[in-house]
Amino acid sequence: MRAAVCKEAGAPCVAEEIPVPTPTGRHLLVKVKAASLCQTDLTVMSGKVGTHWFPLVPGHEAVCVVVQVPEEAEPWGFQVGDLVGAPLWCEFCLECRSCKSERFEYCAQMKAKGVHEAGFFSEYTNLDAANAVLVTRNFGVNALLQGLDRRLSPIFCAGITVWDGLAQAKLGVSESVGVVGAGGLGQLATAYLTTLGYKVVVMDVQEKQLIACKEEYPGVETINSASIRYQLCEIVYVLALANKLYTPSFRGGYLQQAQKKVICKYCQKIVLNYWKWECLWGKLSTDYEPVKKGNIMLTAFLLLAIGLYESATGDHTFSQDNALELIIDDNHRYRHAARTLAQALMGNFSISSYCLYPCEDESGSAHPIRSYPTGLRLPNIVGAANMFSVSCLAGANFPDLSLRCYAIARHEYIEFDSQYRVSYKNIQNGDRLDPGNYGTSMALVFSSSLMAAREHGDEEVARQITTLIDNDQTLQRTEKDGVVWYEGVSLFMKCQLLRSRLWLRSGWSRFLQPLSDAVQRGPYLADVNYAEALVAKAISSTGDDVDIVLYPGAESKSTSISIKQLKPKLRVRD
Repeated sequence: MRAAVCKEAGAPCVAEEIPVPTPTGRHLLVKVKAASLCQTDLTVMSGKVGTHWFPLVPGHEAVCVVVQVPEEAEPWGFQVGDLVGAPLWCEFCLECRSCKSERFEYCAQMKAKGVHEAGFFSEYTNLDAANAVLVTRNFGVNALLQGLDRRLSPIFCAGITVWDGLAQAKLGVSESVGVVGAGGLGQLATAYLTTLGYKVVVMDVQEKQLIACKEEYPGVETINSASIRYQLCEIVYVLALANKLYTPSFRGGYLQQAQKKVICKYCQKIVLNYWKWECLWGKLSTDYEPVKKGNIMLTAFLLLAIGLYESATGDHTFSQDNALELIIDDNHRYRHAARTLAQALMGNFSISSYCLYPCEDESGSAHPIRSYPTGLRLPNIVGAANMFSVSCLAGANFPDLSLRCYAIARHEYIEFDSQYRVSYKNIQNGDRLDPGNYGTSMALVFSSSLMAAREHGDEEVARQITTLIDNDQTLQRTEKDGVVWYEGVSLFMKCQLLRSRLWLRSGWSRFLQPLSDAVQRGPYLADVNYAEALVAKAISSTGDDVDIVLYPGAESKSTSISIKQLKPKLRVRD
């Protein structure tokens, strides 16, 4: 028979011919109809849980058809032709206290398919009758189940795991249930819960998994726990920075429209629905108004995005009354504008010690995770990234404190060898967290320290950090046709890495200044097709000139551009 064999740790499976096993004892001989690939299989094949059982046939969750029933297996009542499910555990003693209390996984003699004995990635295998689960008799003539075997196989490990948790939860009728994770286990839990009539809220950091869950189960609510709102703000920050510092005389075109659309996306239910649940289980409140009290992560972050957008483009759309409609859910919508966000920010500052609310404690140190009703908090899990970020962010308002903070951070977290080469020290686990996908990398430390170094003119350190970024394999940097891409980090970190590379000395002070008179009254590039031309530079230095640099898009071709506020007798040079 054919089987997938993993010969050594970390090696791929190869298809080989091996003998059909002979059933002994209480084992059934079964023909495998469908077997699922689980993360557990991949972990076993990697050798992380041991190597002494290689070579092995993986696979531990499957549905099979009974082919042979030995005499010792007859007491379990299986018949040839039965469709049976096959969970992970097998070979129990059936005599110990664990077995008699149906906690078979604690049996000292327990074995696992695909680990201690050949698994289900084969045409035939042996299956312990004591562990087999009858799905249906006479599978071959049961038309209703034909073709469903692939859907059934994951139930016999992942599905059992989820169901056990739901059973132990002892859910009441019509309760709301939160499912953390929209992967295989999460989607099985969602399937069970929606079928049973529960209201389901699914949380995940991967938007594509939430979308798949929403498509399969339209009635569920989804929350991206990686905080889409922060990623949207970061997109505006970096686009506005590029617009303000490098292309201030490019207004009304694709770069401005991109910023405006992202701000509008921030206001949608898919982004802001988190606040409803934050109020319910974080504050024990049904007042979902998202601006007036406490929510600095909306007021400050969104207001900064709007302020930077207005500074870069001169467009004050979002300062008009009721320009923003913040949608919490279908029944709760709140009208605001940049002015009301600023008023809420100042109002909360005025009643908060040291003007800090509500993410920081009264001692002035940052605590990333804190319970609103109880005051309980986790210890500070972020060191270097937090210090470097603060040293940069404070540059415009508190330049002396900003420089002091950078000096402390540089001393505490950067070291130099005898050749003055830069490396990091005292890095916390939280510093390695990618806040956009909860993955692991040094991107957060790289971007925050590079931005801080550039803010304070520490050019040699900035140059070396840039080299560290380019050489870090975990970021998975690629460059093609002039485009640099970091496959190993989230969109959040892609944007922040770009922002750190674009940053200039005293960047925040320069960033927050209004457009110069020359830029405002001078000629400007108003429109160009993004697919055909990329704007690298657009600036008026005197109010009578405009310096524009364009690069071709996907291919070199002729295209039209629109330039406004041209002056008579202006000379054009290409």
